[in-house]
Amino acid sequence: MGAQDDSNPTVALGLLAGVVLLVLAGVVALAASVATRHRAPVAPEPVGRAALLGPSERLDFEPGSDRLPADAQEVLSRVADVVRGNLGTSVRITAFHGGAGVAPADAELARRRATAVRHALEADGVEPRALLLDPPRPAPGAADARDAGRVEIRVR
Repeated sequence: MGAQDDSNPTVALGLLAGVVLLVLAGVVALAASVATRHRAPVAPEPVGRAALLGPSERLDFEPGSDRLPADAQEVLSRVADVVRGNLGTSVRITAFHGGAGVAPADAELARRRATAVRHALEADGVEPRALLLDPPRPAPGAADARDAGRVEIRVR
């Protein structure tokens, strides 16, 4: 009875240790599963300015008009998304007019165009303090009315 009696407690202890290890492994796996499911949402990465915009965006206004062009909504929405998604980002708006020596009315029209762009961006949720308006500039060599009637938008 001596040799067999000694092995029974050893086998029982081995089985008990195996069961305890299995239970512990199950508890650890369950805890890891719960922690993964209840993880706090990760904030999205800011949208890269360079990925969405080139060095500048451009809107070409009709001659004599300060009404936003047909493609303005797409361009301005893209700009607004970038600015709202990146704290500290600003937008520089520069309107151009015919070359030097033009009537003051042309510079005034350019200013109104830049203001129209500014108002559209504000309406799309861009903070006014992020919008910087440059004074109207003569378009260099503005033989083309399209160049003279443009507004450039640069995200910085």
